[in-house]
Amino acid sequence: MSSSTEKRFNRLVKDAMVQYQQTVEAKPLKNVLKHAQSCISSLEKALDLTDYMGAKEKKPYLYEYLALTSALIGTAYLNAKLPQKAQEHYLIALKHNKKSLGNADTYMRQTFIHLKLMTIGIHQNNPDQGHNHAEIAFNTLKKVKEPSRVFPYLQELKNFYLRIGDDSATEKIFRYMIQSVKTVKDSSEWFQTRADIYSDYGDFLVKGNKSEKVVKKAEKFYKKALIIYQKMGLNNNIQEIKAKIQQ
Repeated sequence: MSSSTEKRFNRLVKDAMVQYQQTVEAKPLKNVLKHAQSCISSLEKALDLTDYMGAKEKKPYLYEYLALTSALIGTAYLNAKLPQKAQEHYLIALKHNKKSLGNADTYMRQTFIHLKLMTIGIHQNNPDQGHNHAEIAFNTLKKVKEPSRVFPYLQELKNFYLRIGDDSATEKIFRYMIQSVKTVKDSSEWFQTRADIYSDYGDFLVKGNKSEKVVKKAEKFYKKALIIYQKMGLNNNIQEIKAKIQQ
């Protein structure tokens, strides 16, 4: 490998990082596309040099930024209310993402993209597409053992399933959230998160089903939430839960 090739590779990567940041900060759509295409061009040229340099280990890092940049293009198109173009670039981002580092960031990025494709499917009256991407997103999230990163996406999935009335899938998400939150070290933030999940799950259980068995199960989770709210001194939450228990 010649020093000139290595210098060219390093220059291309440096240029790509600048162009990527410009893409992140760019507005409106035409500026996003301009910087993104420059970034992608620099990354693709750098990729071409990796084989020549005998440096295949660098490829996953370059694919990571190809995935990130393609996802930024997808989001820019989605914000511009061009879902078909957004979908096209999100799918490109997924292809690049498969060739990236295969770590927690890879899985979180994959989840983000599938949730965007889920949303596009629903807005295009394609519930099968929405369901498919939601299921993939959930299975991907299970690979990440960091609740603070996973929970916002779990909440989004739960709300999606609630909105379309898929009780079975909603139940599955709730159970995973309840199981996951038990593994988190106690802190004021996670105490309340745990209580909120218990309360929300109780609400879900009694929605449209007032059988004695279901009501007792909901009460069990309401009481779990109540204990936590009482420990935290959250009076408004305490009164709200007590009202639910007494219904």
